[in-house]
Amino acid sequence: MLSESPEVLKLLLGRGARTTDVDEDGRNVWHIAAANSDVDLINALHEHDEHKDQNLRGLMKNGTTPIAQSIMYPFKLIRRNREPKDPVGALRMLEVCAPNVAYLQSPTPLIFLAAEWGSGELVRKLIDFGADPFEVDNKGRNALHYLNTGAGEALVKTLVDLKVEPLFTMEGLSPAETMFAFSNFWDFGGIDLHGPFNHPISSRPLDVAAYNNLLTDDILKSRNSHGAGLWERFAVVVIGTWASEWRAEVNAWVSLHNAVQCLIRKGALEKYEEEKVECGLIPILSVWAKKPSWNVDTIRRCLEEVIFPILQASTKADGFGESPTAVQCLQLAIDGGHTDLVAKLLDLGVSVHAPHLGLSALEWACRPLLMCKPAIFDQLLEHADESKLDGLLYRLLHYGDDHKLDAILEKGCDPNAKTSSGVPIVVAYIEKGQTTSALILLDSGADPGASSETGVNAALAAASEGDLLVLKKIKEIDRSFDWGKTCTYEFHCLLTEPVTLMGGCNVLHLAAFGGSSEVLRFCLEALDLDVESQTADGWRPIHFAANCNRGDGSGVRVLLGHGADPTTQLPTRGHFDPRGYFDPRGRFDPRGCFDPLVLAARTVSDAVEALLELDPETVSKMNVPGALMAALDHGDEDVIELFRPFIHELTKIPESSGASIIGAVLEFLIRTSEEELELATRALEMVDPESINSIRMSCGECSPLVLAAARGQFAIGEVFLDHGMTTWNRVHHCARHLILGPSLHYPCTALHIALMLPGHLARQHMKGFVTYLLGAIDWSSHELSPFHCAAISNVPDKVHMVADWIRGYPEHHAKLLRGMRAWPSSAAKGVAGAYDPASNLAGTDQPAASESTADVILRHYINQPTASPDLLPMFHTGQTPLLVALDALNSGTMCSTEMIEALLRYGADVNLPGQGFSGTPLYEVAKSNRLDVARLLLAHGANPNLWTSWPSIPLITAVVEGHLEMARLLVEHGADIHVLNAEGVSLLGVCGERPRNPDMFIWLMGLGLDPYRVDKQGYTPIHDVILRGGFPGLMFNYGFDFSRVRDIPKGFLSLIIEYNRTTVNGILKRLLKRLPRENAVQMTNATPERFVSPLCNAVMRGELDCIPTLLRYGARIDVEGSMEGSALMVACAKGNLEAVKALLQHGASISYQTTVNGVLVSRSAVEYARPFPHILHWLLVDRHVRLRGIGGASESAGGAETRPWSGGRVAGYELSGVGISTGRRSGETGLEYLRRLDHIRARLRGQVVRVVDSGYC
Repeated sequence: MLSESPEVLKLLLGRGARTTDVDEDGRNVWHIAAANSDVDLINALHEHDEHKDQNLRGLMKNGTTPIAQSIMYPFKLIRRNREPKDPVGALRMLEVCAPNVAYLQSPTPLIFLAAEWGSGELVRKLIDFGADPFEVDNKGRNALHYLNTGAGEALVKTLVDLKVEPLFTMEGLSPAETMFAFSNFWDFGGIDLHGPFNHPISSRPLDVAAYNNLLTDDILKSRNSHGAGLWERFAVVVIGTWASEWRAEVNAWVSLHNAVQCLIRKGALEKYEEEKVECGLIPILSVWAKKPSWNVDTIRRCLEEVIFPILQASTKADGFGESPTAVQCLQLAIDGGHTDLVAKLLDLGVSVHAPHLGLSALEWACRPLLMCKPAIFDQLLEHADESKLDGLLYRLLHYGDDHKLDAILEKGCDPNAKTSSGVPIVVAYIEKGQTTSALILLDSGADPGASSETGVNAALAAASEGDLLVLKKIKEIDRSFDWGKTCTYEFHCLLTEPVTLMGGCNVLHLAAFGGSSEVLRFCLEALDLDVESQTADGWRPIHFAANCNRGDGSGVRVLLGHGADPTTQLPTRGHFDPRGYFDPRGRFDPRGCFDPLVLAARTVSDAVEALLELDPETVSKMNVPGALMAALDHGDEDVIELFRPFIHELTKIPESSGASIIGAVLEFLIRTSEEELELATRALEMVDPESINSIRMSCGECSPLVLAAARGQFAIGEVFLDHGMTTWNRVHHCARHLILGPSLHYPCTALHIALMLPGHLARQHMKGFVTYLLGAIDWSSHELSPFHCAAISNVPDKVHMVADWIRGYPEHHAKLLRGMRAWPSSAAKGVAGAYDPASNLAGTDQPAASESTADVILRHYINQPTASPDLLPMFHTGQTPLLVALDALNSGTMCSTEMIEALLRYGADVNLPGQGFSGTPLYEVAKSNRLDVARLLLAHGANPNLWTSWPSIPLITAVVEGHLEMARLLVEHGADIHVLNAEGVSLLGVCGERPRNPDMFIWLMGLGLDPYRVDKQGYTPIHDVILRGGFPGLMFNYGFDFSRVRDIPKGFLSLIIEYNRTTVNGILKRLLKRLPRENAVQMTNATPERFVSPLCNAVMRGELDCIPTLLRYGARIDVEGSMEGSALMVACAKGNLEAVKALLQHGASISYQTTVNGVLVSRSAVEYARPFPHILHWLLVDRHVRLRGIGGASESAGGAETRPWSGGRVAGYELSGVGISTGRRSGETGLEYLRRLDHIRARLRGQVVRVVDSGYC
């Protein structure tokens, strides 16, 4: 089969090579030569193959003979974008081989493929060879229906002359329509829609002569079951449905144009129009009306190749202009940019104002993003009524089109029209940023003084939008324009309600709010507007400019340069104190009075910088404290930094609001500075000591001490502590000041926060800050100890810091000492004399606690579990500090061994489990596969056999996760390899249930674990691995004794099908091949009470490839394996037609009787299929339609001599044992040979075999 030349073939044949050998796909050497179109090799085989007849009859697994392969495979390559070639191999084989229908067996009739290929020579030779030209497939298609646009005149004439029937497919289509079916690219799976397509349809356009030959009188007069004639069918299906999906660059458009011209010349269009009394375009457009979207390029090709020629040839075109579909056609012509078609339709009287899909043709041309040609738009306007054009102004509003706007205004459209909400159209265009369009409207007579209901005219709208061109145009066309006109304007104030209605706004106010410095200069210099003009609410232009966040602050500079007062405060509102900016709780209140600086502090830094750059005397009159509070509230670091030069002065301001301004200063220092300790000290000295704990940040909630700890500003924090600040508790959860994260709800203290800071955020002076808080706070009553916080930070020095403080100050733990019952003696620690823990509680003059006392205290806190659900998700309930540190391993955070060593040094218990979902420390390490930490824990006495609460042990976890080195380490330190999990499964079974590492499975077997050991559920490790599709190379090649693998209660094969999708057939083949035949038959026919049989489950899961595999290994096709009955009954009940076909092909009974619970029951596939009409129809009709009828009868039929019956004869297959595919192969065992013979026997069912005299008659 690997012969590359005739010479090599001759050499091999001379050495005894067999041409009858086949590969795993059933191919012999003829199949390979045919598939490659190797004419020289075909000639050599024809001349030298002694088994030519047998080989030419040979079938591949898909039922293909060599001659069929010579057509199918090359054509398959063409459809996969290979270079097209002629079927030279097939033509040669048909020429040299003796005609025999048996040589033409194929899943698809070869006459169909030849017709699709477009080869007339191949079709003629197939017919001469014995192929049936009248073959019909299951969709009612014959060879004529497989023709496509690449077919030549000779091929079409050949098939037409044969009078092939039926004329229509089951879909009611004749060959005149199906010729274009192959142009539907979506029918070809796996092709690149953007690459070359080498199907014969792409070789050339449709041959006009060939199509004319196809349009016989029968086809021209034909009507399908719905009464549709040829033109209606072609218009609806080919043009209306198929062509609308074609790409614009395909050759099919030229072919379609040729076909339409042929139909017109043959009178199909005229006949339709006479019968229906309507234009032939109407059925096409009726289908297109249901299409949601179009490709513009496709529209252009369709209009050019199809629509325009049809309209020119139509005899009913005069009445077409009055039909509703005419407007649709006009809209398509506009989209496609087809000027001639638009002109033709307008000449026919199609109205540009009549609606289709709610839009007229003019409105359609004004849609957003539609590139309507100017010439087409002008054509439409020539046929438009000028009184109906005002609505187009609104349609052009959102995207602008200067040519269209100018054209409709010139046609007579009113430039002073208003929108539905009463806004002048020129104002609407300005507000949408359509400057050029607004200028066109003003030049066309639009009134710039016309205003909306809120008083906004063109000038006010232009000022708001920063449109200097429009303002200049208004000044140019109307010298007497009222620039002092005011309006009520809706704008966003950053310190009040989100949307504010401001009355009395003039052009300058809106220009200032727009932020355009050029417009402001124009208003101040060219229009001479008052820079201090006020609105009804007292707002001046400088306030609007300061409140603008759209510019770069240049508007503030322009106004200041023209004399605007930057110290002007807005009038007070409501009942708030005009002198203050804080509510009774000390929080900044934006609803109070504010000046431009306070407004600018929440916008951009440029405006703030422009105001603070003024002379010191002017700045001293501004509300700098309020502005700082606003900046802190806004949170812009660049704006906050601008207030640094004023911090010193702010600490000197006496104010009635208590510590509010001081809080703002302190917040500024915490956020921006690490070295301003003297300034922080001076600020705190300005506050009454009794009020120092009332200082809050700008949010009114957070304490400076807590914020300093969260920011790592420990030096400033020490200053706070030195001045008596005790607000170290974090009580409220402020959204503005992110302390540790929004998810931590525990009311922790500044001490906890400082210790939890990650290592990269730690600052200097931390030790003094933390040490002070350790002594000042009664942290022993907290559910969260300092060791927990230090552990989560991954900074070992913090652990040492807390431990050193406990050693130095044990008297802080008096309650702990009183509560201890079994206090260890100092003798146990090697200390002379006993230690009395109560001796240190009488007074300060008592001696210091011994080393053993400090160690016990440390061990208590180092092993203290968390006990509050509020600590989630940072801390899990019941975690010790050691488990907290190890939890970082599983969360992906690197945990250093130094942190673990520090905790172990102070007595962390390596065997103390957590609560809930936390295991022992060694369990957590085994889960994360940290070998270095595991060795450290084991060296400190960790027990590898301790169970968790769920339950599990570290070794089981290592096996489940596939951590082989971790498992080896645990076994080396005494882990029990014979342990069973909670379900009674061994380690080997656990590895099989989670098949992640095949080396783990091999290693466990090397330790002596039995892969055939049955657990409580009846499973062995081998069952577990195969069920989960793991280690396929190991399972089927390692040498396991599969005779020891028994079935399980739910059915082993059924569960394999249940658990494995896409790979199940491969698993079944490899498994059944290795099972003893008796076991294989038993498993394939298992009918477990709690489940279904393998064959039924394969049908349920749609694994149809498994059906022949199961049958090959002994599955009985009619076994009752489910509630419905046999697999065929299941397929019918589930509505799976493909499964029904496959099962019937393999001999399933369509009906039978069985006994259920002692009662005789009849099963019928027809009854189960009743809810599915397509299956029922196939069972009763379709599966019989391909049975050939009697094509003819000979006159001598029945003339053969009648002989008496002489008894039965045995018909069998002759097995020579050598030289053919049934011979035993080299290296093939006897068992394998017998199994292969069974497969051959199964393939031969239903085929004609040579009768031999066996001597048994």
